[in-house]
Amino acid sequence: MTSAVCATATDPDMWFSSGGTRTKAVQLCQTCPVRSHCEEYARALEAGAGVHSRHGVWGGTGAQRRVKDRPEVQPRNADRTAVIRQLIERGMPPAEIAAHVGVTVRTVYRVKRASQKEVAA
Repeated sequence: MTSAVCATATDPDMWFSSGGTRTKAVQLCQTCPVRSHCEEYARALEAGAGVHSRHGVWGGTGAQRRVKDRPEVQPRNADRTAVIRQLIERGMPPAEIAAHVGVTVRTVYRVKRASQKEVAA
């Protein structure tokens, strides 16, 4: 991070603004020697987060683009659903499952209902 262009910027807020200032930040990122590492870091940091939980320009990409381009959404949700199903089968209470997996109790109930429908079909 110390090699990053933004680490030496006179206006660090430019990476968290909009309009022309944001465009300038994106342009500066294109010259950065650690741009790809920065973008990977942002994607790891924001994994699973919605657009409203993402902020700023990282590695030359804005929050909207990082949400749109995120490849981890489907596998992560599929993995999460599989874990929830396993814990339901073990008899763990929904509130504990939610806390363990990092979802809401409502999500646990949705997975449970979907599993019951699959079994019934």
